[in-house]
Amino acid sequence: MSQQNLSDRATLPTLAGSPQGPLFSAPDELITIYVGPEKKPFIIHKEVASYLPVLKVAFNRDFVEGQTQTYSLEDADTGTFQLLVQWLYTKSIQFSLTDAEINSMPIAANGLRNSLRNSLRNSLRNRLNDRIISIKLTPLSMQLVFLWITADYLQIPRLQNLVVDNLDKVRVQ
Repeated sequence: MSQQNLSDRATLPTLAGSPQGPLFSAPDELITIYVGPEKKPFIIHKEVASYLPVLKVAFNRDFVEGQTQTYSLEDADTGTFQLLVQWLYTKSIQFSLTDAEINSMPIAANGLRNSLRNSLRNSLRNRLNDRIISIKLTPLSMQLVFLWITADYLQIPRLQNLVVDNLDKVRVQ
């Protein structure tokens, strides 16, 4: 049996959990995440959900979620969570909403709008090199803000950075 040298090891396949994505070594292990007050079920691969620190702990420990393989996100919006799942599988977000769907999305009241704007501005100040941002809170930008908040709750900084980039694109349009 020949011995492997260091240069050969550099070309070996990556391990599960790498940025290249899951290996789907257990494709039949699924979890259910109930989203929103209506508890809409989202069924995703456990290996994919395990990329999120909050869900990894919940599903792989002796918590109720680990025993039932279910998790509840009552404060999340189903449209927002759909974007999050899209990102989990593709590492990108693409909006495929019609104008009617965008216009029917709920926009927060002015007080919440201002609160979200200030919270987002403070949280993203370092990311945007201390420039003050002004975001027109359209339904699309609100969806991005809610996605950023959900990604913050689930501890997904890569998604938060992608959302900020998309918010910047929306801002300049």
